[in-house]
Amino acid sequence: MDYLDFLRYVQHNGLETRELVVLLIGLAVLVGTGLVARKLWRDLRRQKSLTYRDVLAPVAGLVLSALFFLLAYSGPRSRYLLRAGAYRYTAARVLKYGTQRGNPVFVYEYYVAGQRYQSSRECGPESWRSWACPALGQRYYVQFSLASPGTEQLSQHVVPDSVHTVPPLGWDALPD
Repeated sequence: MDYLDFLRYVQHNGLETRELVVLLIGLAVLVGTGLVARKLWRDLRRQKSLTYRDVLAPVAGLVLSALFFLLAYSGPRSRYLLRAGAYRYTAARVLKYGTQRGNPVFVYEYYVAGQRYQSSRECGPESWRSWACPALGQRYYVQFSLASPGTEQLSQHVVPDSVHTVPPLGWDALPD
């Protein structure tokens, strides 16, 4: 499967329901923007006076539809970058705790070819969260994309204390 380009990958694997809904909303906003722009064009041809609202509505619609398209694109793109054969593993270390949108998170860092990457995950005691807040300095394996090392998926496998060095480009599979 690693020979597929992004579009063939999406055709083969499809979209998740959430991504499809966001894509359809983006299309609906784009169609609505087209209708508003068409009315604006007719008003211009009839030499009607226009307000700022008349002009800004299509621009806002284009920006909004672009945001929806980016949201729909990000999920399949991450899955594509982390597809079988296109990822490796390295060790990530928990750096600190914080909050995002009022939820507790832990921040972790990992290195690929000497470049530092940082990300975060929600944590806490609530049952809907998949992570309990780990201890500072705790190490976990992280799966990262070779093409875009900032695209990663943190695993819940703890790096054993016996692992002291990490190859610059990580491991092909989780080490024993």
